[in-house]
Amino acid sequence: MTDHSILFQPNMVEALHAGRKTQTRRALKINGHRGFFQFGVSDTAGSNWEFRRKDHVWEDYTHKELLNLLPHQIGDRLWVKEAHWALGHWHETGELKKNGKPKWVFVRALGEPPRFAAPDHTSTFPRVTTFGWYKRNSLFHPKADSRTTLLITDVRVQRLQDISEADAVAEGACPIGTHWEDYANKANYFTTASASFKSLINSINGPDTWEQNPWVVAYSFEVEHQNIGRVEA
Repeated sequence: MTDHSILFQPNMVEALHAGRKTQTRRALKINGHRGFFQFGVSDTAGSNWEFRRKDHVWEDYTHKELLNLLPHQIGDRLWVKEAHWALGHWHETGELKKNGKPKWVFVRALGEPPRFAAPDHTSTFPRVTTFGWYKRNSLFHPKADSRTTLLITDVRVQRLQDISEADAVAEGACPIGTHWEDYANKANYFTTASASFKSLINSINGPDTWEQNPWVVAYSFEVEHQNIGRVEA
């Protein structure tokens, strides 16, 4: 069992806490093989999967061997990083960024937990002299303040378009009456959860993602609404 962090957009965090989301699909990555290509089903006896390494050499793996090379395994725990508001102020370091502009760092008030709903009074960069609540990107969400933990129960490798209607629902598609809400444009609705998921994935990864039909890893999980430090291993 290993602990990892995982990023989610606000609408997906909402789906997690509403109990609608128990799956997530992520781009296929293979540990130790950055830059691999031509991934697919192997035609070599005794193997299930194949791909070409960055140096163009073919690799063949059984299904179990490939699963062991994926970033997350069954039994791993993921702590969710999400956008939040933190109390503090911005401080100029005296250094310069690559573009020549001054480098600033956010100094958070110690002992003040983050908020996940906007406080009554917020401040915005570059009002750097103001001590107050600032919205922070999910990248800067510390592990100690995470409020959601995911326990991986299943791992599958598949094409993006192979998602079933049931899996699209498990991805967090939101039913509105007899239709499914479009997360990319709340003014639109779809007749299937799969169509809603297609719109969502294109809004996150680019308008042609669905049509490109990349290989992905589908992770199923149980949701614990508490910090990973409080979840029993």
